[in-house]
Amino acid sequence: MSSAKTLGGGKYRERRNFPNNWYCNGTLDIALTILNNFISFITWDTDSIILISISIFQYSVLLILLLILIVKILLLTGADNHPI
Repeated sequence: MSSAKTLGGGKYRERRNFPNNWYCNGTLDIALTILNNFISFITWDTDSIILISISIFQYSVLLILLLILIVKILLLTGADNHPI
């Protein structure tokens, strides 16, 4: 029983030693770590970012060409001729 009180008291005293916004400091550390990892990702993996952007551009051009082809097929089949 006394050891449980000692552990609880120890935890309480240890937590009291933190400043009032200790959780904000932890959140700030996490945010800075994420930002640091993102910056290192940009600086070290620029080739993969360029490849991803090229592939997105290629797929968007392919989608536009596919839409043009569909519109041309619809126009050639007379889809624009509406009966009066």
